[in-house]
Amino acid sequence: GADAGSGGAGHGLVCNLPERMSSSSFEHSLSPDACSSRRSRMVSPSLSPSPPRARVQTSILFLCTFAALLPYAASFLPAMPGGLVRRQAHIASLKLSRKAPAPGPNIFMRTRKDDFSLKAIKTEQAENGAVDADTASSVPAVEDASVVQVEEASVEELRKLALEKGKRIVLLCCLAGGISALDRQAMSVAIVPMAQELSYSASLKGSVSSIFSLGYTLALLPLGLGQQLLSPKILMASGVLSWSALTIFTPEAAYSGTSFLLVTRMAVGAAEAVVVPSVQTFVARWIPRQSRSTYLSLLSSSFSLGTVTALVVAPRVVQAWGWPAVFHSFGLLGAGWVGVWLLTAKDKPAVPVDAAREGEGERKREELHDVREMPWGTLLLNRPVWAATAAHAANNWGLYTTLAWLPSFFVQKYGFDLSTSALYSTLPYLAGMVAAPAAGFSADALIASGMDTTAVRKIMQGVASFGPMACMLALASLSSADHGSPQAASALFVLAVALAGASTAGFGTSLQDLSSRFSGTLYGVVSVVSSIAGATGVYVTGEVLEHTGSWATVFALIAAVYALGGSAFTAVYDATPLFPRDSKFADE
Repeated sequence: GADAGSGGAGHGLVCNLPERMSSSSFEHSLSPDACSSRRSRMVSPSLSPSPPRARVQTSILFLCTFAALLPYAASFLPAMPGGLVRRQAHIASLKLSRKAPAPGPNIFMRTRKDDFSLKAIKTEQAENGAVDADTASSVPAVEDASVVQVEEASVEELRKLALEKGKRIVLLCCLAGGISALDRQAMSVAIVPMAQELSYSASLKGSVSSIFSLGYTLALLPLGLGQQLLSPKILMASGVLSWSALTIFTPEAAYSGTSFLLVTRMAVGAAEAVVVPSVQTFVARWIPRQSRSTYLSLLSSSFSLGTVTALVVAPRVVQAWGWPAVFHSFGLLGAGWVGVWLLTAKDKPAVPVDAAREGEGERKREELHDVREMPWGTLLLNRPVWAATAAHAANNWGLYTTLAWLPSFFVQKYGFDLSTSALYSTLPYLAGMVAAPAAGFSADALIASGMDTTAVRKIMQGVASFGPMACMLALASLSSADHGSPQAASALFVLAVALAGASTAGFGTSLQDLSSRFSGTLYGVVSVVSSIAGATGVYVTGEVLEHTGSWATVFALIAAVYALGGSAFTAVYDATPLFPRDSKFADE
């Protein structure tokens, strides 16, 4: 799916992997003696279990506190000089709108390949009332030869430059999504040798998985609100830096005690919740409406790619250098990403990337500085928003449950060993990774051809809901039989996940249609509900199997949930924007 759920659907694998680690060279290499030996050779002294307990615990508590408070440091940004620069760029863009006087010859534009900004406004225009005198006098002077005089600065030229930069920013966001999936899925592999070395019980291994989901869910709404009130650029950097540092520190937390490990994993989950609301915000600001399905679908693919990479690479890292090396190496990737991000990203372009459509009124958009200023009634008491929520929740129920219990299904039904089960468990991720961009591109092409946006969203979500529903019903029939082909079952799982990938152009982009300005906040609200639904699906499946042992019942229940979500969306959803063009809450 096009959400955090698609990236987090593998939480339940933590509970399933240990049962599959039977009589293999991999299990032998992960024995307590082997792990201890490798750790003594490969792990640096600072991450070994030998430092005094008090110092280790203090370090963990400090790091968790720092990670929790780091995003709120962004609230001080408006007082920094960068806020003045952004204000000047915004004022300059307004003066270049079609209703403003034609810009004079003293407008300057930076010619560096990756940056552009208006550097001076003609002083004479201030005298004529086009620009206030304070703004004209506060514009920084030209400082270097890379700033050239331009006879005419076309808004369309600025828009094209903004679009090119926006593509790079959104692709960086998708890369962060892949890293988040990589760091999350690493635990499902590392928990096996960790449990052997540190004597973890089965219930504790399940707690490590569920505590991550709890932190993720609790942080979704605050981080969604932060998209409106803080700097999305700094918020994203803070989240990635926080979960990367905590991932690197995870072995230290594990050696310090289970409580510290659980707190650390909860903080990692909370930090990773920043990804999807941030991507929604940057897509809304930097990508034109007609291309948003394509770019949002790339986020879903990045989650799948990160998950597959972790499942393939992490076992080899454990075999070669021990389980702590998985967290160290994966965590460093995020730290490196932050440096590139801070040098590349900007909160918003100097001019909107979407040109005003004919007949639309002039924008009267106002900045918000307090959560109480947001139009909560319109955002939450709206039928299309709840239609998207229903489809999202149904998608997460099906996807979380399918991918979490998939390994157990093949082990119990067909008696697969570790390597075979791992192969069959990876195939659906690969299918989703390919299908999501195809659906996004197809949806954008249909809209560009003139098809109604509402119709396109309903078609895509219909495929994403009723297609997997049919696959689940077929699996229920196959499971109720005394014998069945594992290849047929695998093909149905792959097809179900591939069809569910169309949701990236269904509910995954629907909130952009309703209000791209508040899409990050809306996605935070909707994702709380859908994440709870996904976790509930995983739990209910366990209860059904414990009391009935029937996989057919499990798949029939998933099919019913898909049908409910798809029906709600196709019956109710309407892509008409929530706020008219002349509203102060209108999109940029």
